[in-house]
Amino acid sequence: MKIYEITNAIEQYAPKAWASSYDNVGLMLGDRNRDVTAVLLTLDVDLGVAMEAKAMGAELIISHHPLIFNPVKNITADSPEGKCLLYLAENKIAVYSAHTNLDSAPGGLNDLAAGFLRLSKTAPLEEDGDHGIGRIGELPARLTLEALAAEIKRIYRLSHIRFIGRGDREVRRVALCTGSGGDLYSLAQEKGADAYITGDIKYNVARDAAASGLAVIELGHYESEYIVVDLLEKIITDYASIHIPLYKSRANKNVFTDI
Repeated sequence: MKIYEITNAIEQYAPKAWASSYDNVGLMLGDRNRDVTAVLLTLDVDLGVAMEAKAMGAELIISHHPLIFNPVKNITADSPEGKCLLYLAENKIAVYSAHTNLDSAPGGLNDLAAGFLRLSKTAPLEEDGDHGIGRIGELPARLTLEALAAEIKRIYRLSHIRFIGRGDREVRRVALCTGSGGDLYSLAQEKGADAYITGDIKYNVARDAAASGLAVIELGHYESEYIVVDLLEKIITDYASIHIPLYKSRANKNVFTDI
């Protein structure tokens, strides 16, 4: 199977045109016409993940976070990014990244998160036609903010979670955005959300949200998006009916350690 056959299937599900203007998505490294016999799925790409791909015999890595996000001025072994790129190139391992296009796609990462909470009447938080970043909808029943946070902690199997607002406050209409969605809190409030759930939020933005009266639940960036490997597997296997060995990265781990 050729690399482009797999990446074309992903782009049918989540077109590159749906990515945010600041983003970098698509084939980051490699020859789209090269044969591939196995694929490694991951949230992030670093040297450890690259070495894992080689050990598994995977000629293609599909990630959520772009391998190359900012312009690369040089590729040398003097930086972690350079070492990773050199290793990938030397071992002929291609990398494809589906980021905000997969976040915003119908049935994408944000819809997956909304489904975990059984939200109904869902719509994109920041709409762009039939897709968009984030989701907003209604919980099956009213919950206190603390109870909602506890439910999210259970669903995502988190060791901890934190929130902004009174724990006994009742919430029903909920907005969410996986990853770094802090900047959308004001839009969540404009659309009548009682609470906003996101991966991470900057301190000054969190203070603004607190002052505005909006309840906010923060999971952690990695914690809110590591489920993307399951989504990518579903797209390739179920949606595209492509049957090729798929491995889920074990080398890609949260860089933070809880104590």
